[in-house]
Amino acid sequence: MRIIIFILFGIFLLGLPSFCTDSPGKLKGILYLTSPDTGEIVYLDLSTLEKINHIKTKGAPWEIDFDEKNNLIYISDFAKDQIYRLKPMENTISKSFTLPSMSSPRDIKLSEDGLLVYILENVANQFSVYRINDEKFFVQSKILPNPASFIQLNKEGVIAITCPSSNRIVFLNQKDFSLQSHIEVGGRPEKMVSDPEGKFLYVTCRNENMVSKINIKNKKVMTKISVGEKPVSLIISQDGSRIYVGTGKSNTIDIIDTQNDLVAESILLPAETQFPGDMKITPSGNNLIVTSETTNTISIIDLIEKKIAVKLDVGATTHAAYIIGK
Repeated sequence: MRIIIFILFGIFLLGLPSFCTDSPGKLKGILYLTSPDTGEIVYLDLSTLEKINHIKTKGAPWEIDFDEKNNLIYISDFAKDQIYRLKPMENTISKSFTLPSMSSPRDIKLSEDGLLVYILENVANQFSVYRINDEKFFVQSKILPNPASFIQLNKEGVIAITCPSSNRIVFLNQKDFSLQSHIEVGGRPEKMVSDPEGKFLYVTCRNENMVSKINIKNKKVMTKISVGEKPVSLIISQDGSRIYVGTGKSNTIDIIDTQNDLVAESILLPAETQFPGDMKITPSGNNLIVTSETTNTISIIDLIEKKIAVKLDVGATTHAAYIIGK
């Protein structure tokens, strides 16, 4: 009889959600995820981690940004040449903005007033500024082929754009969006972050297993920091002291000490989470959410303990992540 009870208890435990912590309630905000593979937009309340909501699209939702002023979510769909607009916690797309054929919008960001969408068109090879109110392009600037991501560097008044196939970073003037300069970085540069003071740019170089550190003012590579194999994502801590780098082949989160420009620690991701395409730091600064482009399970890392706190099956592979309600 005792053996039967143990077996039944074991089966019960296997059926529970894959939590590695007893305090998920410390997390806050609404987590949005994109799944290009399944065409879904996934969202959940981080304070409970219980109900996983799915919004089905007919394309491949990619990047996410949030209009804080008007409380609206925008998501690019590179397969259907569209930008979706959603209201938080609503289970439908409230509006779709259709772009010209073969635009393939990848990276997007909203202006502070929520009136403009900055769009990186991957196939059209353009950086575009789109007016939301009248649904028209305000500016379209031709750049190098197949741009991947961009970042606004307000202190120097430029927009930096990675062009992996050209091994270059393009800099546009932030006032008129004209080409200012470009530099060769090498190693297929893709994702970027800048330090809080706007002095340095850190860029993943996937084919070199490096993160390049660039002086924003003089547009020169200062150093290259060795990381695990195939770095595919990165995010910087609020104080700028640490950069978390997700590696696709090593399947680690490498932690760069920005004072010494060296990897100080590495956290091995679990087998359930593979190819960390994006990461977000929670509002408290104590946890790191990691997406998984080849499995259905995201991981949440305790940054204090440097260990996996939660493994959560969201029912879809995931690319981008965004937390609303910081």
